[in-house]
Amino acid sequence: KLPTLEHFQDDLRASLRKYFKQLVEARQYQDDHQRRVYRVVIDGEASEVPIYWIYYWIADSEGRQAVLAFTGEQKLADRLSGADVELAAGFEFTARK
Repeated sequence: KLPTLEHFQDDLRASLRKYFKQLVEARQYQDDHQRRVYRVVIDGEASEVPIYWIYYWIADSEGRQAVLAFTGEQKLADRLSGADVELAAGFEFTARK
């Protein structure tokens, strides 16, 4: 069963618990491979260091699912510079046997 975007957000919020500060972005789209993709960006703090998390949930029409996670210090967020978007777009499920 595929989760909704809201359910995915709730799971992330629960897993980050005390580190979670705010939900920055949550969106759903269909990518160039016709997969359903959720992208959720969260701001938080760990050991008094501002942190960001970017999560992707990707599902194809065959029911295969994957979660990609990126994390880093807020002050270094600009260095990511869209690399998460490129990696998520280039993600491929292996062929089924």
